[in-house]
Amino acid sequence: MAETEEIIEFSARETPGMHSTTQESPQTKRYVSSFIQIRGSIPIKFAQIINGRYRPRLYIDDTNSCEPFKKHIFSLVDKYKAVLMINLVDKFKYELPLGLSFERQFKTLSLPSISYIHFDFHAQSKANKSAPVGNLLVNSVSRQVDSFGGFRLEVDSNSILEVQNGVVRTNCLDCLDRTNVIQSSLSNYWLNRELTHFGILTPGESVDNHSQMLYLLRNIWSDNADYVSLAYSGSPALKTDLTRTGRRTFFGMVSDFSSSVERFICGNFFDGDRQIPIIYLSSTFVSLTFTMRNRGFSPIGTFFTSLSVSVASYLLIVTLTGLVSPRLVGYLLNWPSLVPYQYKPRPFVGSPLNYSFFRTNDTRDKRK
Repeated sequence: MAETEEIIEFSARETPGMHSTTQESPQTKRYVSSFIQIRGSIPIKFAQIINGRYRPRLYIDDTNSCEPFKKHIFSLVDKYKAVLMINLVDKFKYELPLGLSFERQFKTLSLPSISYIHFDFHAQSKANKSAPVGNLLVNSVSRQVDSFGGFRLEVDSNSILEVQNGVVRTNCLDCLDRTNVIQSSLSNYWLNRELTHFGILTPGESVDNHSQMLYLLRNIWSDNADYVSLAYSGSPALKTDLTRTGRRTFFGMVSDFSSSVERFICGNFFDGDRQIPIIYLSSTFVSLTFTMRNRGFSPIGTFFTSLSVSVASYLLIVTLTGLVSPRLVGYLLNWPSLVPYQYKPRPFVGSPLNYSFFRTNDTRDKRK
């Protein structure tokens, strides 16, 4: 599970009735606001067994998922108070059993602070090509997101004005591509609401009306998707053209194809060497061995077979992929690795991210 927090710092005039209880003229004050979301795998016991195909064999252990599921949900409630779980997996074919298992486990709970929605991302994208798929979901959950609020701090007095009382938990199959599209849409919805509350945006206005701000937000979220995906899968994220441009593009689909090939190679020839130590360190090797053997799998045999195949084909893969994509060779040899995050905040001349940022042309590039 991973938290993503969007933080904004700005200056705004205190409007009557917003926070002040006096009749004095409004003053310009500095604020910090933030909104937290979480992403995590479907909270049931399942595994994807490498079989040399693009889609690994799916194994779901429904019987032993009940207690871990409850433990996970109770920990979320204890930490975040209320949780909206958004499941983005397909409602047919390969991903359907995962969605059904998630729903069955959810129905065993009767907690008013937990809610669940199954939103088939791919089906909705195909059925509504003219509208951004993220906005379709946001419209259906906006009231609940509003009830969660967000964190607000008045900087000068160091006063906490509001705290967030709930969180949106989003997942797809691997919590990378579809999840990031939806998280960015929810974040933009919160940002519009927040800036409208403080009078920076007028009612009905949106950050979509400010091209420089929109460009910055889209690229921050798209790069966030790439960094998470590189560490987890060995390739940049898919569907980032949806986040960067708001729609699917031809070049985005070509990029997705290239990244899918990279994931296939990493998943089938390099993931196993990383997964086996994780299994040993997490003390789950014995139980996994038992379940897999009952299903006709031999983990020890699979490990040595995978290792021998990896060693035998390593030089061939690196050589062939080097002819097609030198960048991919770097991923195969070095991932996962920590990389510097390029969006480090730079101080403005005067006040950071002030009100005029939304009203006039951005002059940040003129700074030295």
